[in-house]
Amino acid sequence: MQRSSFGRRNPRSMRQVSAKMEALLEELETARTEAKKRDKNRCQALARGLVKPYTCSGPIHVHHIVPRSRSRSVYAELSNLVCLCEAHHLGPDGVHQQPAWAESVGLLDYAPGDVVDD
Repeated sequence: MQRSSFGRRNPRSMRQVSAKMEALLEELETARTEAKKRDKNRCQALARGLVKPYTCSGPIHVHHIVPRSRSRSVYAELSNLVCLCEAHHLGPDGVHQQPAWAESVGLLDYAPGDVVDD
């Protein structure tokens, strides 16, 4: 939260931040819907032939290829989103637990030295 020079919260600045966040969330929701349409609401680990069908399980999640913490500029872009089943997103064999595998198949672009853009 931003504070005025006297240490009080600045409601005008907080409204501006809130409006920007609301716009970003709306843009992200639109991109998530488009990603589900594009990927036919199916796990792309399976669709790309990277895994066997019996390994997919759980609901479909929309995954960010470039994590939000690494780049805010592509956060809500359709090209940065891909549908994955819960197992391939968050499970023990998923992109977040197996980043080397995920990066090798194009499901994660996370270079530790990357700079976060503002």
